[in-house]
Amino acid sequence: MNPGMILVQRLNKIDDPRVTGRCDHALVDILVIALCATMAGAEGWDDMEAWGEANEERLRRYLELRNGIPGHDTIRRVFEAINPKHLEEVLLEWIGDVCPALGKVISIDGKAMRGSGSVLRDQRALHVVSAYASEVGLVLGQQRYDAKSNEITAIEEFIGIGEQFAWKNLALSQFETLDKGHGRVETRRYVALPVTDYIPEITRWPGIKSIARIKATIREAHGKMTTEVRYLIGSMEPDAQVILNATRLHWGVENGLHRCLDVAFREDASAVHLRQAAANLGIMRKLALNIFRLDNSSKLSLPRKRKNAAWKPDYLFDLLGLQPVGEI
Repeated sequence: MNPGMILVQRLNKIDDPRVTGRCDHALVDILVIALCATMAGAEGWDDMEAWGEANEERLRRYLELRNGIPGHDTIRRVFEAINPKHLEEVLLEWIGDVCPALGKVISIDGKAMRGSGSVLRDQRALHVVSAYASEVGLVLGQQRYDAKSNEITAIEEFIGIGEQFAWKNLALSQFETLDKGHGRVETRRYVALPVTDYIPEITRWPGIKSIARIKATIREAHGKMTTEVRYLIGSMEPDAQVILNATRLHWGVENGLHRCLDVAFREDASAVHLRQAAANLGIMRKLALNIFRLDNSSKLSLPRKRKNAAWKPDYLFDLLGLQPVGEI
């Protein structure tokens, strides 16, 4: 079945948080319009309303629209009322339906939605952690978190991570790489060990099998040398070379997810300050990104696919597998 069609079916099952009998528009109509508009380039509530009005005739083939196109205030209120956890569950379950094989590397990384902050409101930007299947380029879910928290510091305090690698005569797995170019030489040394043998405290985290240290030393042509050390924990076996490949895939989250959200979807420029609305709009962008990534009908880039969605509504409706009202 068409991935987009499965998504629309799941959106249709979201609990409506509004007062029964006092709603002018079906919830699924609002969500589908918002999703379509986001895929076609909309950046806010006004854009969603405008896109809906511009495509109302086509939309009536697929949606009830019992009172026409919802206004931007209605769309905003709905996005603020929906519990983001419900949309997060839709995202996760939908990906499980359409792409059960996600590869071995799931990257988890945080990002600030800078436009959601407000000086006048004395409000920090909303921060979200996303789970990203690096090998297939799909977002699995997102979770809001406190910007003041620092997971790296917390991990170091929890397991005393640096001290473990100072121990002598341990059965370590080691691997080293050397890269030259642009007037500098970079050496990376990967060291991994099994946590179950040496760090019993971490067994409180089910599935964790290895802990690794990456020490990068960079020598530049003019003699400057810098060193950077990172620590990782993971569910992989303590094989330094395998962990190297996994970390390289993890670094792809910046270009594969964060940069796409900021450049193609202009997420950082989105000045939506209401917290639940901003979180839900973030999930909507990730749903749109996944639909484009699952489209194998062409080899167009993400920006070109978005332009196609804006210029050719039929392409957009085909991606979502929308069914005429009389056939549902």
